[in-house]
Amino acid sequence: MPNLYSLSASRNFFSGGIPQPPAAYVAIFSLSYLDLRRNFLSGPIPPALLEMDLVDLALDQNRLSGDLSGQQIKASFIGLSRNRLSGNLNKIQFSEWVIFIDFSENLFSGTFPQILCRNLAYLLGVNFSRNRLTGAVPANCFKPANGVLAFSLSRNNFSGSLQPFSSLPKGILDVDLAFNKFAGRIPQGLTTLPQLEYLNLRSNYLTGPIPPFCQGQQALLYLNLAFNALSGPPTPLSSPSCAPSLNTLYLSSNQLSGSIPATISSFKSLQWLLLDKNALTGAIPAGVSGMQQLWGLGVSYNRLSGPIPAAWPRTIGQVLLAGNRLSGAVPAALSKLKRASFKPGNPNLCGTPLPACK
Repeated sequence: MPNLYSLSASRNFFSGGIPQPPAAYVAIFSLSYLDLRRNFLSGPIPPALLEMDLVDLALDQNRLSGDLSGQQIKASFIGLSRNRLSGNLNKIQFSEWVIFIDFSENLFSGTFPQILCRNLAYLLGVNFSRNRLTGAVPANCFKPANGVLAFSLSRNNFSGSLQPFSSLPKGILDVDLAFNKFAGRIPQGLTTLPQLEYLNLRSNYLTGPIPPFCQGQQALLYLNLAFNALSGPPTPLSSPSCAPSLNTLYLSSNQLSGSIPATISSFKSLQWLLLDKNALTGAIPAGVSGMQQLWGLGVSYNRLSGPIPAAWPRTIGQVLLAGNRLSGAVPAALSKLKRASFKPGNPNLCGTPLPACK
């Protein structure tokens, strides 16, 4: 098959090992796209396959295993996610033409992936989440000329400061560092990336106040800082004009204090706002009615008091208010919620779905 250009056999029930070279590949010298995703293939990946000049090598979601340390992978788009592959990530050689790498949900080890510290002209994204990577981010890792647009390093064992991420390239769109052991403060540099749309720092050991996201981050859509030890006021809610397109904000399980700003009403695109398990005080702002796209609000287990606002956006679907000190009647707009939305806590609340007011 000397003229075979593309081979797709994904989403089947193929099992066993991938055929060994040379006979299986030498004749297919025109092959550029190989897609064997979502099968039951097992065993090692033949080195000759990794060394083929493919545009796209997609072997995701199989049962492949083996150590890739020392291997050279020439494909431009590399998909090996959700297998049982292992090896030191920094001992794998990638082509200077590599564009995207997905090694997520494997058993790769080693320190911070050095490929992110190189000035590869074509590299746009990497996903190394759910592996066994460890250590701190090298200082001066990121170069201004680096063209990477997105990377996920979540669910590893990285540690140390986030300070090196202050030098991320200005064109970055997507940063996922969740479920690691990063500590210290969120650097100001992470709040000045003009194209950033997605930032996930959930479940680390971050401390100190949340810096203002108000220095050119007009593109921000998703911000998750939940499950850290951040303190001070819920800063991102103070300046809605800084992130006019924000649709998801998770600040749950921190040590935030102070009140929920009245400026909350200006977040016209926000769909999810979770502030649960902090130390917020004061009332729920009446301006919540102005959040035209809001579907879910979580403020349970704070120290909020006063009445629940009477008016709510028509889009609202879930509201979590338990564990506070709210009082008065449940407004008609929330009367169809379950009792668990209000209890435990709030002993002075009444009205459907709670006992009738006296």
